[in-house]
Amino acid sequence: MIRQILRQGRDERSANAPNCSYFVNWTSVDDSMTWDIAVNTTGNYEVAVDATRAGGQAVGSSATYVRAVPSEAEFFDPTMHAQPMKRIAQETGGRFYTADAAQTLADDVRVAGRGVTAVEERELWNMPIVLITLLGLVCSEWGYRRLVGLA
Repeated sequence: MIRQILRQGRDERSANAPNCSYFVNWTSVDDSMTWDIAVNTTGNYEVAVDATRAGGQAVGSSATYVRAVPSEAEFFDPTMHAQPMKRIAQETGGRFYTADAAQTLADDVRVAGRGVTAVEERELWNMPIVLITLLGLVCSEWGYRRLVGLA
């Protein structure tokens, strides 16, 4: 999705709508255009540009291929951003630690005590599905032995 086209020069768009329009009055080799494109799907894309004169005569065309991948900006500025981390800690009920205060982290961690675990003991015969399954297995074994002649 093209979000914005930045033009430098005296060229003009043939229509106000971005779809099915083209640029006119491109008169200088110093004129330029850049597109800010948002790509929602990672992958390889082909970018093609065709140039024609006012009468429709082809001047030339060019194509190139680009690969869209998630931004790696975080790898180029690996510094701590304290303000967002403090805000997240405040909103979630957590705490913000710097490297200097990390030695108190182990003391600050405690069991939350959320949830209650209750063990319920039942006798095997109080669960009808287990009783029926066991009786079924015993009866099938007896039936098989009788069929084969072992009983």
